[in-house]
Amino acid sequence: MPESNVRFTGEHELVELDLTRGVPDGCMAENLSATESGLVLASSASRFAESGCLETGAFALSRPANELVMTWNGNAAERSSFLFEFKVRASGGPWSVWYTLGMWKPEKRLKMFRDDPEYGPLNVDILKATRHFDEAVCRVHFRSYYGDRTPSLRRLTLCATDSAVEGQTEIDASDGGAFDISVPWLSQHDKATVADEQMRKAGACAPASTTMVLRYWGVPVEVAEVGRRAFDPSARIFGNWAFLVAAASEFGLSGCVRRFNSLAVLERVVRNGSPAIVSVSYRKGDLTAKPQAESSGHLMVLRGVDSNGDMIVNDPDAASPESGEAVVYPRLEFARAFFGHGGVALLISP
Repeated sequence: MPESNVRFTGEHELVELDLTRGVPDGCMAENLSATESGLVLASSASRFAESGCLETGAFALSRPANELVMTWNGNAAERSSFLFEFKVRASGGPWSVWYTLGMWKPEKRLKMFRDDPEYGPLNVDILKATRHFDEAVCRVHFRSYYGDRTPSLRRLTLCATDSAVEGQTEIDASDGGAFDISVPWLSQHDKATVADEQMRKAGACAPASTTMVLRYWGVPVEVAEVGRRAFDPSARIFGNWAFLVAAASEFGLSGCVRRFNSLAVLERVVRNGSPAIVSVSYRKGDLTAKPQAESSGHLMVLRGVDSNGDMIVNDPDAASPESGEAVVYPRLEFARAFFGHGGVALLISP
């Protein structure tokens, strides 16, 4: 493989439902009403229905996939909750079980995993199926415990991947010139920034990176608050992709998980003014900026490209930079770390 090329695995497809425009065609809704802020429980005599359900029609993927990530944007008010599920199948075959991503409620997050004998288990926040599928259905249960509050759901997104497809992408020099958007940097190790010792020990790169992006968009939030909202009690991690996106959406922003096999496309997203939270992995010596570091999974914020075409990032694991200063990773090193971990990015914006 030429030195300027990087191997990637997977062809990706994004399916989105905008629920601020009502119940989409092909979906079934029970005890739900459409509002400008999304779908809510139907109400009568100033009381909300105790429960409701949205079930999408079957999404026909453009090509078979064997991996799936589901994310959502919405708010669960006090004394209300969501339960998120999906199922998959190969055309003409039986459906899988309903995979449960978790119950989303203000007081706590609950995870309930289910395995399928044909498609395999849900791996925290991603289905890595043992066979391919080409259809998927989402289901969301709405609940109001006392009838005085309702959850509201604005958006559902599915990111499907065929990880059996392998290829290589040439890492060309940036074609749009240098740019850098000013994203405030935070450290995942600083006790003043991450006061919760459990969060620091478990790895706070995810809530720290998400907080950086939230602050960039003008949300004055602390890392501890984002971590509390996004904590996955079953896996005991703060880096559940779906929970991070959902936590950010509770502050009024929109977000999703998207996967890339082109650095140019990712760069274009950031160049348009939206920093990207990127997932990377690396071994000792892979990154010249921190040669002794290694990680099987780490989140950081891509914020720009320098005049050499190298990637400017806010790395929460980096030594404390001066105010406004970011870390620059050589373009090829960044590409290998990014595509080597699936080309996953969390995109959050107004």
